[in-house]
Amino acid sequence: KQKKNAKAIHYYKIITMVTESDSSGAHFVMFSSMDTTGRAIAAAISDFQPDNADALSFSNPATLWGLRMTSAVVSYISLVAFLDRPRGTLLLNENQYEIKPSQVENAGLGFYVTESLPQGTILGTYPGVLLPLDQNLRKLQQYPQCEAYIWRFSDSKFICDPTDARGKIQSLCTGGNPSVPFSVEICSLLAKPVSTALTRINEPPTGRDVNVVTQENLDERTTTFVLERNVYAGEELFMDYGLTYDRSGYGGSIISNDENKL
Repeated sequence: KQKKNAKAIHYYKIITMVTESDSSGAHFVMFSSMDTTGRAIAAAISDFQPDNADALSFSNPATLWGLRMTSAVVSYISLVAFLDRPRGTLLLNENQYEIKPSQVENAGLGFYVTESLPQGTILGTYPGVLLPLDQNLRKLQQYPQCEAYIWRFSDSKFICDPTDARGKIQSLCTGGNPSVPFSVEICSLLAKPVSTALTRINEPPTGRDVNVVTQENLDERTTTFVLERNVYAGEELFMDYGLTYDRSGYGGSIISNDENKL
């Protein structure tokens, strides 16, 4: 009995070890493989039978199927919460920037600094859910407006999508892949949201230059935003959207201060 109890404790430690939360702070469970927990539970069931007749019998088929189903559900939730979590960072604190109407006509909201920042300042990495391009095509067809905020990597294999399930941009991205069952719901409950402030950086109007450049890392699938020059308090940040961006509805003139107040 002591030997069997020792094995049960050992398997409990295995299960506990593989279900601990990741140290990065994201609210998800990381498994070394999909069936690690299942193997540990199965081994514990085969090696450990309690002597107490009144105790729960693991030889009961209903109990075994219940454990298998629980293990499968936990594994699926954990994997989805990890793969479909929102990524990206904003390195400026809330006192260093503000989001308000852009100076550019028809550009919506803009990103302004509230204090002077030197050239080379890293603003953060673009936020959103990292997805293979083909997994986002259905969403693009249903909600084409989300394309304005999606970052497509230069190799056109992956995108970073900061929009919600209906293709709208919110102040926080909670993650989730609409093409995966329950992914949006799982991530909204378990994933750590990230700020979408960097998505508010617009293109400059005609005659104005950019003050933000991007550095793409295809290995890590990140896009870092860096100040190209010194910027001053109250200045709006601008970047180049690239040659393939659709500018058909994008304004090309500066709104006057009086118009901005409306």
